[in-house]
Amino acid sequence: EIDPTSYSHFVYVLPKYFAATCRWAGLAELSGTQIWFSPDKDGIFRKGMVMQQMLHNFGLYGSWKDGLPFEDYSTAMGSGDSCPSAPELWRLGWATPLAQLTSSNLQINVFYNFTLPATYLGPSDVMIKIRPDWLGMSYVNNLYLALRVKAAGDRDLLETLNGKLHVHEAYMGVDNSLVSVSDPRITFKAAIDPRTPLTLSNYSLQIVAGSLVKNRTAINVSICYYLKSPTDCRVMQLPSPQQQLQSPPPSPTLSRSPPPAPKILDTPPSRPPPGIPPPSTMPPPLPPSPLPPSPLSPSPPPPRTPSPLPLPKPQLSRSPAMSRPPHSPTRPKPPTPSPLPPKPPSPSPPPPKPSPPLPPLRPPTMPRSPRTPTPPRPPPRSPSPRSLSSGTPTISSGANNKPSLWSSPSLQPNTLARKRSQLPSTPPRPPPRPPKKPASSRHHKSTYAPST
Repeated sequence: EIDPTSYSHFVYVLPKYFAATCRWAGLAELSGTQIWFSPDKDGIFRKGMVMQQMLHNFGLYGSWKDGLPFEDYSTAMGSGDSCPSAPELWRLGWATPLAQLTSSNLQINVFYNFTLPATYLGPSDVMIKIRPDWLGMSYVNNLYLALRVKAAGDRDLLETLNGKLHVHEAYMGVDNSLVSVSDPRITFKAAIDPRTPLTLSNYSLQIVAGSLVKNRTAINVSICYYLKSPTDCRVMQLPSPQQQLQSPPPSPTLSRSPPPAPKILDTPPSRPPPGIPPPSTMPPPLPPSPLPPSPLSPSPPPPRTPSPLPLPKPQLSRSPAMSRPPHSPTRPKPPTPSPLPPKPPSPSPPPPKPSPPLPPLRPPTMPRSPRTPTPPRPPPRSPSPRSLSSGTPTISSGANNKPSLWSSPSLQPNTLARKRSQLPSTPPRPPPRPPKKPASSRHHKSTYAPST
């Protein structure tokens, strides 16, 4: 005994010769649970008929061609014995598109390339859905592109439809809403042979079916939305919208690169302004580097003597300026050269260098000391009576004598007496001419005044 309450859907097969009276081979409730078939090859024994009535229960309508219902031989929802077409698979939720194209992701007059797998390989990425919203008020239908190949559930596909790119239309008012129960009026538009173009002027689209690839299980497809003429379409190496959809995954990789960028900004956000001065600061250290080697040689001879070492450091800081913010601490070191300019005052020690000229003064005193006796040598004449009588200045030693006529009071008569005592010891020489100018020494001066 069968319990009908344990089943959700019911199929009824009518008695023999019943079809002649009813004049239909199959009947179904749309979005219902019951189906009826005639007991013949056009009814219960036809795969396409059984599939069609079952899918009526799931809400699908018949497929159209050339304005006639059930004339689409590419699907069981028409007059075929194969699986549903691309818009029907989308409607059922049994397959998903490889790409959905709109005015937002299609550039004008540019071909976009795709490699589209056959629908029997589904359920993912087995169709291309186009919503031509660029038509404005003329936008009525959506377009679906799919490769149909005789295999698996499509093994009974007609040979005239095998290995071709199928194009279907669906009314956008229903097709864009999966909850709508109205008829989207799915219509077979064309089946494009490989390596064949198709111009859909009412959509401003140029579609080119390329070669079959992957052992004839996929096809290359090029799609162009043109503004005036399909001849304006050009081939460019642009990523297809499919790849653009896949580009967001690489974009997270790009978003992963920004994490290191904040690390550089962590130190450099404040340092990008310093980052600009360091080049300016770096040139100053370079000129001080030659100048202060002398002042720096006493304090840091090892760091400055290998002046090339500071040069590679800026190279490291420049070459990995971004990768190595840690070298930025080397940039604060330029302030250390700033104290170096105060060290140039250390050249103030050169004033001690004038002290060396003092020794040269002493040596001239030594030669002048021998010359000093030369002016007193004329005084040997003074002991001669001629010199005393001739009115030469008299020089005597004693406390009662009047002050002598010597110009420098620093000279004492005792010193003159000593020199006189020393002078006779020298051998007599021809009297030299008296000097016109008084001889000067470091310790004393002597001047002669004419006698009165």
